[in-house]
Amino acid sequence: MHQIYTFLFLKKLYSIEKLTPDLLITLGLREKNGKYTNAGALFAGENDYRGIDLVKFGDNINVMLDRAQIEKVSVLKLCQDALQKYRQYYQNEVIDGAYRRKNE
Repeated sequence: MHQIYTFLFLKKLYSIEKLTPDLLITLGLREKNGKYTNAGALFAGENDYRGIDLVKFGDNINVMLDRAQIEKVSVLKLCQDALQKYRQYYQNEVIDGAYRRKNE
């Protein structure tokens, strides 16, 4: 079966106007024979991969305060969503007099 992938998230993230077959080969997402590489499948905007669960636990691992299941999307989108959750729960800003600083 010949899989056809779209790379819309990759194109948007890196402002790529047109993903040509040569560019996909250069990026290691496609082989010269037209088949996609494993990296190509992972970077594709929609794929068949399970993805990840992002969980913020409470007092112990039995208490989940927040959970996001992200699947069948590009690894770029997975990373972006994971960073967003990290920033949401583990970064804060502290006002110290006239200064504001970010804590991580």
